[in-house]
Amino acid sequence: LDENTMEKTIEVLERHCHENMNHAIETEEGLGIEYDEDVICDVCRSPDSEDGNDMVFCDKCNICVHQ
Repeated sequence: LDENTMEKTIEVLERHCHENMNHAIETEEGLGIEYDEDVICDVCRSPDSEDGNDMVFCDKCNICVHQ
């Protein structure tokens, strides 16, 4: 592949990825998760989280913890 073709291919893939991400963000179905304001950390029992220290759930046991 020449450089121009590669660049165009990457741009198409980036655009497609961006569209898919926007769809997932806009639809709960696309996210596959539900947002729950009443969630608490199962370790410290705090409902508070900060940027970069969000609550996450284990896929296997569904325990909620801070990142």
